[in-house]
Amino acid sequence: MNSLKVISIDGEEFQMTEDEILKVMTEYIKKKREWTRKVDSLIKAGKGSMVNEIKVPTVKGHSVGKNWNIQIRSIEE
Repeated sequence: MNSLKVISIDGEEFQMTEDEILKVMTEYIKKKREWTRKVDSLIKAGKGSMVNEIKVPTVKGHSVGKNWNIQIRSIEE
């Protein structure tokens, strides 16, 4: 079943199917891991001052540089 849900990301609500929610969360995790690896490698190389030069990716307009506050609920009819 691929029912329509409401997902709230840091207070902004979107209506999505369960499959779309899964895609968004997968994209968030992938981009967050990639960004974290870049930041960690700069810090390990002693170039921590360059961290701010790395563009922080976004998903659905929300930065992956911080943990999201996510709530998912069914649409009440």
